[in-house]
This record gives sequence, structure tokens and C-alpha cells, in this order.
Amino acid sequence: MIIEPVINGVVARTAHPLGCEQAVLQQINYVKQAKPITDGPKRVLIIGGSSGFGLAARTALTFGGAKADTISVSYERGPSDKGTGAAGYYNNLFFKKYAEQEGRIAVNIQGDAFSRQIQEEVVEAIETYFEGEADLIIYSVASGV
Repeated sequence: MIIEPVINGVVARTAHPLGCEQAVLQQINYVKQAKPITDGPKRVLIIGGSSGFGLAARTALTFGGAKADTISVSYERGPSDKGTGAAGYYNNLFFKKYAEQEGRIAVNIQGDAFSRQIQEEVVEAIETYFEGEADLIIYSVASGV
């Protein structure tokens, strides 16, 4: 697949799915080599978990010894006829793939974390996957406002 880079200022408008997968794998492998987290939270909600600090925390807590299950909320653009989609979209996809291969729960909720609909989806996911409780909430929302 040939994907031409489209960059506006400091924002990349295209992402290569296989490159995103390799980036997620590199982060997972790095965390697995680090000193393990031995007494970490087991059920983590990450608001803004598709890249940056949110993805780093999600990766560390899932693959770094704590073996946390995670629910991530992020506002990412998926692939369409207009483009490949955002890197965060693929980060979520591949994180989920590798977490589930290790027996972890990895729920990705795509949408505006400030909207009532997404908030209701988050509550439902916490009730369904975390028996109604989260041990840790990480707030790492990037906002253009």
C-alpha cells in the first residue's frame, strides 16, 4: 500500500496502518522489558487513550506487569474514501488486538467524550466489563479548543 504523507502544520493527516501497528508493538515490547508494575490497578478507564500519555499509560498498565483491563475513549477519524484515518484510530485497533491476545479486556469507545451518548456508553462499558467499578481513571484528552 502506498500512502502519501499529508501534513498540515504539525498535524499528520494520513497514517499508515502497518506503521501504527509496529509503533504499538514497539511500545508493548519496551514495557515488557521494563521493571514490572507489581501492585497496579486492574480496571482502568482512560479518557484520551489513543496516543500520547493516554496510550502510554494504557500500554504500561496492560503489558507492564499489572495486567490491567482497559476502556479507552477517544475521538479518532477512521478510514474513509477521503483518507486513511488517524494514527490514533489504528493505535486503538492494534492495542486491542495485542491486549486480547494476552487475555486482557480492551474496549475502545470512539467518539466525543463530552457528549451525553459517549458518556452513557462509557457507563455501560464500566458496568459490563468492570462490574460497575474502575480502579483508576486517567484523563488525557487533547483538545483543539
